[in-house]
Amino acid sequence: MFPGYIFISTGFPEALAEELRRARQFPQMIGGQMDRLVPVEAEDLWFLENVCGKDLAHDMRLSTVRVDEEGQVRSASGALKPYIGRITRQRLRHRYVTAEVPLFNRRENVLFGIRLEGDPV
Repeated sequence: MFPGYIFISTGFPEALAEELRRARQFPQMIGGQMDRLVPVEAEDLWFLENVCGKDLAHDMRLSTVRVDEEGQVRSASGALKPYIGRITRQRLRHRYVTAEVPLFNRRENVLFGIRLEGDPV
């Protein structure tokens, strides 16, 4: 879901960062950004739990959307619902939309799989 991201739960972030710096086999961060490990904030964790479940073990489920007569998404259920006003791209025929979501101290365009109301389950 997040190419290029690795999520690690640790009580020792400084020691982890040091070990990652020393590990030659570990992929290096672009531009030497290893000094800037980004903690998962409460809002980020809420998003991840909302789309992947409380234990973060599930794939993101499809969101059911309703479209108006012009083919614009007007409402949604599921993971997309809080971001309905932030849709940046929609491809109804291919059954996905992207929405701008504040994550990891920046704004990410996240791809949401959708099903149209009336699609077979």
